[in-house]
Amino acid sequence: MFLTPTQQLDNALRRVFEDAFIGVLGLSVIFFIAIASSQLNLQSEVSAGAEAVTQLTANVSNLKSEVKQTSTQLSDIRKEREKLQKELADIKTAREQLDEQLKSTSAQAQSTEKTLQTQVKEKGEQVKVLGDTIAGLKKDVESKINDLAVLEEELTTTKKNLQDQQDLTTTLQNQNDVIATKAALLQTQRAQFLQALESQYFDEAQARVVENNFVVQSALLFAPDGMVSPQGQIILRQIMTQYQQIVSDITPPEKFILMATVHTADPVVMDTLNAPPTALETTRQRAGVLNKTLVSMGIDPNDVGVVAAGATRPFDTRVDEFARRRNQRVDFTLVQVN
Repeated sequence: MFLTPTQQLDNALRRVFEDAFIGVLGLSVIFFIAIASSQLNLQSEVSAGAEAVTQLTANVSNLKSEVKQTSTQLSDIRKEREKLQKELADIKTAREQLDEQLKSTSAQAQSTEKTLQTQVKEKGEQVKVLGDTIAGLKKDVESKINDLAVLEEELTTTKKNLQDQQDLTTTLQNQNDVIATKAALLQTQRAQFLQALESQYFDEAQARVVENNFVVQSALLFAPDGMVSPQGQIILRQIMTQYQQIVSDITPPEKFILMATVHTADPVVMDTLNAPPTALETTRQRAGVLNKTLVSMGIDPNDVGVVAAGATRPFDTRVDEFARRRNQRVDFTLVQVN
């Protein structure tokens, strides 16, 4: 059985006291026996009694020495007990401190556990939110990738369109250069054509150059019956001759045609019952006559164009007879057809 230091000390003291008591009791018994023996055998045993007393005295002295020694041991034991009790108190105090520390540590551990559980829960929610965010970002990235593919396709299309536009621009620039060249050629040929005709006529009231046209008054070209007059045939032949000289120097595929535009003035209606033809009808009739005359002179029908303009483009906007005569005219010019 396990005994505490205090219980061990108590047992040791108890044994010491029991041994001392037994020793004293034994001495007392011996003492009384000796007295009784001495009374019964006083005389015969006086010497023996004296020796016994001496022995008893010695024993008492020894017993005193033992008691003193035992007292010293008992004092040491008490000191040791006090020391052990102090150590036990220190141990109890340390144990109490350890218990308090254990309680504090346990409380801290529980608090830390709750805190960690809360943090773990929060982190779990954050991880879930991050997972949702990552899933959303993944969808956004996939959408952006699709958008990027569409943009790349659009970019490819745009590049192709841009290249096509550049090619078209180059083509248009080349065409513009060709047109500019043709325009310059047309301007040169037209200038030569007009200068040649202008040099043959000095009466500006009958024939003249106006801008890009050689203008001949209708009274000079047409007879009263609407046919081309003899003077008109001479003028048309001269115009056709100059045209043929111009186009003879033109290298295919360049092509120029002789364009004639017939103009007139609105007719003066004196009698509503017998109203004259309209301006457009008059110019259409004259245009037909003029075209037949030029073809009969040998010009290719594909090289001549005659247009009836009616009274839509008056040269003189006044309303007197002089203005009417000026507006009755035919404009001749060169036109580049290719």
